[in-house]
Amino acid sequence: MTATPGQGGGTDVRAESAAILERARTGTRLMTMRGAAMRFISVGANLLLLVPVSPSELGLLAVARGTFSLLQYVAELGIGKALVRRPEAPTAREYAALAGLQLLVGSLIVVVGFYWSRPILGFGSLDQRWHLPMLGTVATMLSLAFGTGARVRLERALAYERLAIVDVFNVLALNVGLVIFALLQQFSIGVFVILGVATVAANALLYAWAPGPVPSLDLRPLAGVARQSSGFLVASTLQILREQGTPVVVGSLFGLPVAGLYSFAERVAQVLNITFDGFRNAAVPAAARLAHDWAGLRALATRTLAGSLSLTAPAAIIAVCALPVLGAAVPRWSAAIPLTQWYVVAYAFFGVVVASMEPAAVAVRGAQAAVIEQGSALLAGWVTFAAVRPLGAEYLPLAVAAMYVAPVLALRLVTTDPIRPEVTREVTHTAAAFVACLTLYLALRLLSAPLLLTATLPPLVMLAAVPRFRRMPRQLALQWVRRRQRA
Repeated sequence: MTATPGQGGGTDVRAESAAILERARTGTRLMTMRGAAMRFISVGANLLLLVPVSPSELGLLAVARGTFSLLQYVAELGIGKALVRRPEAPTAREYAALAGLQLLVGSLIVVVGFYWSRPILGFGSLDQRWHLPMLGTVATMLSLAFGTGARVRLERALAYERLAIVDVFNVLALNVGLVIFALLQQFSIGVFVILGVATVAANALLYAWAPGPVPSLDLRPLAGVARQSSGFLVASTLQILREQGTPVVVGSLFGLPVAGLYSFAERVAQVLNITFDGFRNAAVPAAARLAHDWAGLRALATRTLAGSLSLTAPAAIIAVCALPVLGAAVPRWSAAIPLTQWYVVAYAFFGVVVASMEPAAVAVRGAQAAVIEQGSALLAGWVTFAAVRPLGAEYLPLAVAAMYVAPVLALRLVTTDPIRPEVTREVTHTAAAFVACLTLYLALRLLSAPLLLTATLPPLVMLAAVPRFRRMPRQLALQWVRRRQRA
């Protein structure tokens, strides 16, 4: 029996939906654990890099990584993501054609980059002396021909465990390598070496776990994918431009030192991925299979909103309050603290809303929702970055706010109440506590309270106010009593 939109469907459909929701719940735990491990590694490495690395060097990393990611995307054109979202399983010929396309385009980029250095140097953001190191890094993208198809196979199989291991391994290799080169006082050249090594290692591990057909230069099977998924290809292009191209834009407009400050703010804020990105990563494939069941979609969205907000709000308050301590400990990064605090608040609040609305919106409205979401964020962010350039880098928070508010408004326009998350009492309570604790922090700063007090009091109040954390001591006590009774 097939359900119609907005209806729950028959017994079989409800049973299938329940199974998918349960798998999504398990996937959420795994992807959240993956995010926690990745951010723990990233935060530890960032702290170790603060002393030996300057803002200009971090700007070099941000621009080089962003340029490399953009070129990698050119070699794929988002076809991998389109194959994940498509209901039909990809054929062997499509996998082979995807691998062949990546080899062909990757080789072309390397040849063009050898004779014309400007594109691979971030269109002028990097000095000419980095031409050959960057060219070597770009050449490692040829390994994508084996890794991308393998990731598609793992994602379609909902193999969250292996995907989590690959992602954690990639972050570990990248960050440990950067720390080693920084301690050897060779951070700048290490940027290019480690980006290439981490890329090859991750793609090799993916292919070892999900091998597929060898590359083929017969690209005709991809024509159908492009026609069916052209909207998702556009959305993926806009997303990668925003995520990886923004540091390049900031570097071009304001210089490498400011790009380093922006990259610092972005890296700190993205620690919050621990709290909501795992929910979104698990919800996207589940929502695609619940597109026929609007009640199931709303349940998934509501669970994502409540669960992610209860973790994100305390994490954001802790980060905002702790950042001035970091600025006092490492003065060379004190200029980045105000921008980082603003970035954390915008990324936390609007990131949670997008994480809860995006899966259902894409499941029901398809590529249109994805294009509008990513396009609005890219346009609002880049236009505002250009607009504040004459005013100076201190106005960058306005562009950050625009970049994260825009997709929330866009998703609101393309969704309807039956699939939007329900604003439960727990959500309202947590959001109010977040605003109250942020206000408390600002009041303490205005009153010139001791740094230790401003760093600890608002987070303690926030943890006490969130129902999930308030119930935790009692739950732990009950678990201890049960263990004692069983013993």
